[in-house]
Amino acid sequence: MQPANVVGLQESHPGAHLLADARADRLADLDRADRLRYSRLSHLPGALDELGVAGRRVLEVGLGCGAEAEQLVRRGALVSGLDLDPAVVAAVAQRLKDRELRYDALRHGDVADLPWPDDSFDVVFSHGLLDRVDGLGRAASELRRVLRPGGQLVVMVRARRSWRYRVTLPAMRAGLTALVPLARVGLRLPGTAGALVAAARREGRATAFADDVLLAVHDGPDRAAHRVLTRDELSRAFAGFTVMRSHQHVGPRVLGPLTRWFGWHLWVHFTPEA
Repeated sequence: MQPANVVGLQESHPGAHLLADARADRLADLDRADRLRYSRLSHLPGALDELGVAGRRVLEVGLGCGAEAEQLVRRGALVSGLDLDPAVVAAVAQRLKDRELRYDALRHGDVADLPWPDDSFDVVFSHGLLDRVDGLGRAASELRRVLRPGGQLVVMVRARRSWRYRVTLPAMRAGLTALVPLARVGLRLPGTAGALVAAARREGRATAFADDVLLAVHDGPDRAAHRVLTRDELSRAFAGFTVMRSHQHVGPRVLGPLTRWFGWHLWVHFTPEA
């Protein structure tokens, strides 16, 4: 709703100021959430700049909080979006309305059955969804169908070849392995470490200290389930596409520029094969 219309309602409707207040509160909440998001993902605005989306039709698959949809609109893209959760679709539509930003269409649906005709988009963008999708081959086929010839598919998935897999998980596994003999001689270990060591004695270390188990411990109970992939694994899943380039982000500051190769977030840029 445009501010002028809100003011007009306030003049004629005694409760209309509540609409303006609610909108102001939502915008303040969005501003706080976005500042936090981009303080943690400081590479994201620059990575979106590199896509060159101005004047192009862009589909975002997996809308999340709508922050990237907003950023794409602000960069001049003609944005459509898809999410499996209708509540997410409604929330992102409200976000863009509150921001007074125009978009093409936000729809509820499945990436394996996209509700758009062939050759609809110049760019398809997905940040952190496709590593949670079963049947990547079907999704890849649908994404290829809606992309125009020469279009660009840009996806972010969690990287197997990352600092977490090369440093963090091996260090956690080594520490827990060192505790196993202590438990064998009767030392009672507290907390999560104790539970994992007990599980290792029951089920074996390969099961109790598996990557997925340690990732869940590292990231906490609210971690969304996802697979981790290498660039080659993702490329094989996306038959019919050619990899143009890849880069990685998100890691400890000590990595510095090495984050480009060992970051937790793997970005891969594809184009459909002719």
